[in-house]
Amino acid sequence: MTAVGRSRWTSLLLYGSLTVLAIVWLVPMLSALMTSTLPLSQTRAGWWNLSPADLTFGNFARAWDQGLSRYAVNSFVITGLAVVLTVSVGSMAAYAYARMAFRFKATTYFLLITTMIVPVQIILIPMLPWFRTLGLNAGPQEYLGIALVHTAFGAGWAIFMLGAFFAQIPEDLLRRPGSTAPAGSTCSAGSPCRWPSPGSSRSPSSTSSSSGTTCSWPSPCSTGPTSR
Repeated sequence: MTAVGRSRWTSLLLYGSLTVLAIVWLVPMLSALMTSTLPLSQTRAGWWNLSPADLTFGNFARAWDQGLSRYAVNSFVITGLAVVLTVSVGSMAAYAYARMAFRFKATTYFLLITTMIVPVQIILIPMLPWFRTLGLNAGPQEYLGIALVHTAFGAGWAIFMLGAFFAQIPEDLLRRPGSTAPAGSTCSAGSPCRWPSPGSSRSPSSTSSSSGTTCSWPSPCSTGPTSR
């Protein structure tokens, strides 16, 4: 058998196996779909014996009237609060981890990442006494309590994803517009420092005084293109 024929049989075996696995995976999904759109008597007899005339959407209406509407509202409210809080807090924390240096940075980052491996359902029940103490176990406050738990456990994932995004942003985009100095650098007169152009091997030095910071590269800080 030539190499081309062997490769062809390998591809046929691979795609054939994947097709069979996909069909096996779809059987439970198809069963759930057909069960939800058939009368109970037809479901007991076997959904594979169905006829198009037996299909109905009344099961969804009855489920909605029997309490599903409340559960759906709870899911939307909790999900909305958790997403807003996670993205807001996670984006700020991710920027700090990606662009700033502070004590215990590696340790706290590791602890945040470990929350990704703990299912949130495990911690909800032990935290119930805290919810009662804080008054987050009844009324509208219970939505906030559950959303805060999801936020705490989603922060690690948000920081992990957004931190990689912030780390890829070029430094030039974070500098002050119209200047090559990083944002926040000021001179004694409050004007931006004249730092070396990107790619230069020289670096600026500065001295502190009571009125601010004075640059010595390439000349003292200036308020205009040519003034000193």
